[in-house]
Amino acid sequence: MAKYRQTSVKIIVLIYVDLVQRQGLPCLCFNIYNFDPNVLYVACIDPYDYNDKIPENFVSAIWRTNDCTVQNPVWTDITPGLAGLRGGFITSIAVNPHDANEIWVGISHANQSGYKKLYHKVVGSTDWAPMSTGLPDPPLPVNDIEIDYHGNLYAATDIGVFYKARTSTEWTEFGGLKKCITDIEINHNDAELYACVFGRGMWAKDISCWGSVADELNPLDIYTQVAVEEGTFYDGCFDIHIFSGGIFTINGLAVMSPFSKIRVKSGGKLIVNGGMIYFADIVVESGGILEIKNGGYVHKGVDDEVICNIGGFFNFYHGSVKSW
Repeated sequence: MAKYRQTSVKIIVLIYVDLVQRQGLPCLCFNIYNFDPNVLYVACIDPYDYNDKIPENFVSAIWRTNDCTVQNPVWTDITPGLAGLRGGFITSIAVNPHDANEIWVGISHANQSGYKKLYHKVVGSTDWAPMSTGLPDPPLPVNDIEIDYHGNLYAATDIGVFYKARTSTEWTEFGGLKKCITDIEINHNDAELYACVFGRGMWAKDISCWGSVADELNPLDIYTQVAVEEGTFYDGCFDIHIFSGGIFTINGLAVMSPFSKIRVKSGGKLIVNGGMIYFADIVVESGGILEIKNGGYVHKGVDDEVICNIGGFFNFYHGSVKSW
């Protein structure tokens, strides 16, 4: 089993100095945006008045900064309107891995007031809104929330893990582990969900076919020009085959299953033009062409490294590689 490694405490120290010493707020949990370490969300305990029945008047329960790596970060209070705080406190924060402004929070003890346990907000755009359809009623504490790279949500509760697909508005029971789940984590590299069960150790479940009913799907075959401009999520376990005459251009974001492959056949071309590909292996066969240009990059997820303009974790079978 791998040992713990020492890591930087700079961010934690800044949280303590700013929110504890300067504002007198003890911290409960925090979450850092994956692709910009300056964006940080922090939840604090008991700064609000339980007797205040107007959610718009709640303050100081959750904060955001866009510059947490500087000496004096600027914090913004995004608490007002979070109705679940009437009977509980924030237990966890999840941030959309593709949008630093979209977050979800879990609430504990909200059953005391009948308010829901999970809330959603797009900072600067939408107000706090409950997102609890399908969760147990009366509400149970949400002990932790995790989100995968396809935008699917997982919630740990006292009676098991619940799942909400990116395209769904409802939660469903997930995996049959009907126990008190105290914590969950996602290993994005291996596509596994780990769950800590109170008094029963740690359990793991494969989630490699995110969003797919079937374990495996037929490959997507490309014979003409196809472009990805905005965020595209290829749900399920399947490959993309680019045949002769086919050109697959990634100008935006493309997210696949960690065990999928993009296979460039002879005469086919894959272009990563300032866009991003997540997780897929890229196999360039003889006569195939891969171009990575204009800041485009591929995130395979191996050891959390980002592969940019090099052959790192790709398999090149005599294919041509062009990088700018």
